[in-house]
Amino acid sequence: LAISTEENKLVALEEATGRVRWQYPAEEVDAHQGGAPAATPTIVQRAGRPLGLLPTVDGDVHLLELARGRRLAGRR
Repeated sequence: LAISTEENKLVALEEATGRVRWQYPAEEVDAHQGGAPAATPTIVQRAGRPLGLLPTVDGDVHLLELARGRRLAGRR
């Protein structure tokens, strides 16, 4: 289960327990201090795989594999 937060993070939770599996916060990738996030993280399906899109204020978009929290594309 993956959710996006008001703090512009993608968070994966164990469905059975609600325990946090991993987090990917935008503040680690944004060169932005304060203010609103670039855009809301989005969860999409691609070839039957759930992926997360995390836009940043500098115009980059991070593509995350939600099953493992692994970044597939985007600068870090």
